Amino acid sequence: MNAGERLEELTSVSNKASKTLQEMKLKCAESENAFLTIGVQLEWMSLCQALDFLPTNTQDPLSSFKLLMKALQCTGVVGIWLMLKYSELWSLAGMLVCVALVLSTTYAVRLAGQLRHFHGLLNSSQIAAMIQELRQRPGPENTPGAAS
Repeated sequence: MNAGERLEELTSVSNKASKTLQEMKLKCAESENAFLTIGVQLEWMSLCQALDFLPTNTQDPLSSFKLLMKALQCTGVVGIWLMLKYSELWSLAGMLVCVALVLSTTYAVRLAGQLRHFHGLLNSSQIAAMIQELRQRPGPENTPGAAS
């Protein structure tokens, strides 16, 4: 076998290996995209399962509002996490919406906590006793001859 035939044989093997390598790269890219889709679906399923643990049998409107805000906050955090984990999902508009959602719901939860504190003070036994005492004090509206 001379050098020319040997070179031709090596070139043929190299071309076959190159074609095989290109096919393998395409298959790997397809597999990666399939795994990416499965990964995103699993992340959303994890979010749904996490939201199932939130108590949803509350009767207090303030608690319902807080629950809704925490669920939205959780959704924003998961959106940010998905965009950071999977670079194919990253978008500036989506990131801004998720960050705004997290910040606004955090503020809303803080305000709901303050409202709950005020509501608790209003319904406290001390204030109820003070109102009762004020009602029992004699005044123009409590006198027997006052017009109703």
